Amino acid sequence: MHTVKYNLFKLKAQLEAKSGRTYAWAEIANRVGAHRNTIMNLAGNRTSTIDAAVAGELLDFFGDEGMHITIADLFTVENLP
Repeated sequence: MHTVKYNLFKLKAQLEAKSGRTYAWAEIANRVGAHRNTIMNLAGNRTSTIDAAVAGELLDFFGDEGMHITIADLFTVENLP
């Protein structure tokens, strides 16, 4: 069995290290056109759904900030026993 989780905390930390600035979750939410709670739930893996539109907007956000990622970078997959 596999568990799929969003990888937003790690990606946000990498972006902040690369850019030398801090990004608030509210700023990211605003930039991707989603509610702050939606992004916080994704980042905290408190949702069991994957919204393709939000995932696409997250790819655009990171790309616009100079950190080009793929859809695979948005997620981690864990193998459960």
